[in-house]
Amino acid sequence: MSTKTKINLSDILLQLFADDSMCNYYATKWKREPINDHKFSFVNIHDFRDFNLCTEFNYLLVILSSLKGFIKYVADIWTALVLLNLTTHTFGSLDGLQKFKWVFLTSIIFSFLILLWDVRKARRIMISQDIAFAFTDSICYNFYSLKSYSCFCLFHGIEKSKNARDFLAFFVFFRLKRM
Repeated sequence: MSTKTKINLSDILLQLFADDSMCNYYATKWKREPINDHKFSFVNIHDFRDFNLCTEFNYLLVILSSLKGFIKYVADIWTALVLLNLTTHTFGSLDGLQKFKWVFLTSIIFSFLILLWDVRKARRIMISQDIAFAFTDSICYNFYSLKSYSCFCLFHGIEKSKNARDFLAFFVFFRLKRM
């Protein structure tokens, strides 16, 4: 009797770990179902346009923070070029300077790799045109906000319509994400 239970259990495990065509009966499909209501193409974003002074000031802050981020990466490129051009003739024979030069260059290269990784994720979100993913991704949020004031007003409306529990969840999510 126990061997029959083992055979049935092994059959179930084989079906679970089989290819996707056999596994579709057991797999949950709700995780991958597209929801078309949350796309930019199904929402008239011009309905969310708000000409409140606070909203326009927040829009100015988004523009300034995007400009600050761009200037930061330009400064990183400039710093990397300056560090690459440092020689022993510039500062004499400082051996420690050469070690720190490569540490700083490596950190700058890693910051650009992380940027490329985030841009790749943001590109996928932009192709899907999902509003929720665009709201939670900082690159998409800035891109859509800079692209259209109406998109910014839509995102600002999502931020404003929160109760205390939503406020705490968004606060923790965005603080951890933007660290």
